[in-house]
Amino acid sequence: MSTRIALRVLCAAAAVWATSAGAQQTSKTYGPTRTDYSVSLDRMFAAGEHFRLAPEPLRSYTDARKWYEMAANAGDRRSMALLGWLYRTANGVEQNDAKARHWYARAYDEGYRDAWLQYGLGLLTLHGRGGARDEVAGHTFMVAAAALGYAPAMYHVAWNFEEGRGVRTDYERARRWYEVAASAGNPEAMTRLAHIYHKGRGVKQDFGEARRWYDRAAAAGQSDAMYNLGVMAESGEGMRRDTASAAGWYAKAAAIGHAEAGAALGALGYAKAAVAPAKPRLGDRTAAVTAKPGGA
Repeated sequence: MSTRIALRVLCAAAAVWATSAGAQQTSKTYGPTRTDYSVSLDRMFAAGEHFRLAPEPLRSYTDARKWYEMAANAGDRRSMALLGWLYRTANGVEQNDAKARHWYARAYDEGYRDAWLQYGLGLLTLHGRGGARDEVAGHTFMVAAAALGYAPAMYHVAWNFEEGRGVRTDYERARRWYEVAASAGNPEAMTRLAHIYHKGRGVKQDFGEARRWYDRAAAAGQSDAMYNLGVMAESGEGMRRDTASAAGWYAKAAAIGHAEAGAALGALGYAKAAVAPAKPRLGDRTAAVTAKPGGA
């Protein structure tokens, strides 16, 4: 038996244990009174969590989905929410926005209000994925998630105010929300905040502030920020024109999937960069092993 198979067998055994009397550690009640039925839901949910949060090579979203489905069909709202996340992010299943929206909505209707659930439901609703498009309702979900401190939701609230999605355009509110999300470490928010200062959207144009936030976002791996640092260097915005520095930023952005950066590098006379596949955005697959899954 190979090491990988042996580890999977051990993992399966642990999941079986999670459904036995030894996994009664949780005391949260999902009804007027605690019952043996609710305990069994906790055990099924615990088994799903075991497979989702296990380190590689033990992690198995496919096995997690099976346990979540059993628990969700028996009424566990946590499992409903996580099934929505699995279908939205294509972890262990083919991406299916209709199923994601179905399970998110069922969990929400059952009273589940975790930030990442409302973020996921808001994302699908805003863009009309898996159902009707409703920007007002989508924005409302995002505001609720943002109020609970979820940085990706803060970013989308800011974006809605900047672009007028589900709400009137308000650059000042957009800037404030971007600042909150950026201070919480969201690279996309750092990039958009930089863009507001770069282009003077609702604020006095400030190349120094733009570059400061682009630098922070680029350090966090955000390709749009790298590309825009290249643009600023090539154009001499707030600095001396520096094509070598611009080429360096374009190359970094192209290496992680930014197509425009690859073209810009070629336009400078350098060999056009081979653009790598774009990396997943924050809150999507990159958040898969955290206790609170998210995604953009």
